[in-house]
Amino acid sequence: MHQKLRIIAFIFVLLGRAESSETQINIALDSYSDPVSIHEFTRNWNGEYQGGHHAFLHGRTEISHKNNENEFALLWRYDYLMVFSEGAAEIYNAYKKELAPDLQKKYLASLNAQHTSALGFRWSPQFNINDALNISTGLNVLKGKQLTEGSIEGITRFIGTGFTKDDFGDTAISINYHYDHPQLH
Repeated sequence: MHQKLRIIAFIFVLLGRAESSETQINIALDSYSDPVSIHEFTRNWNGEYQGGHHAFLHGRTEISHKNNENEFALLWRYDYLMVFSEGAAEIYNAYKKELAPDLQKKYLASLNAQHTSALGFRWSPQFNINDALNISTGLNVLKGKQLTEGSIEGITRFIGTGFTKDDFGDTAISINYHYDHPQLH
């Protein structure tokens, strides 16, 4: 893989020497959570639980070379989306902080997650119709490097103040999980 990247980088350098050409690096990273970050939710919950139902992280890196006729680009994409119920967040918050769950409450919990990472390239021919009109089409080819999709749904009632098997009362859980390598924490 590293040899292929060196060859592609060499081609970009050669193309960059042509007249009226341009080589760019674009990096974009977007994240959102309301209000708990993905890292906090999956690994190390700190701070006060404030609610929330969605979290996502999207990253994109592109190295592109453009001349009057074509644009070529190397692409990397990273997407992570989590949608979770209030019950799931409350249980996880109590578990991570070693707090006692509410014994008077039935927790309806659901968590859906999608995670992908992909590498690829884009070829985009440029058509100059006239001085005021340029048309660009594009072909993106991406190879998935990581894929995780899954959902956990259930209902539980606690009869004890901890998270051992003896603390769970009536519980029903459904897990539907697909991955290219294990990623549950």
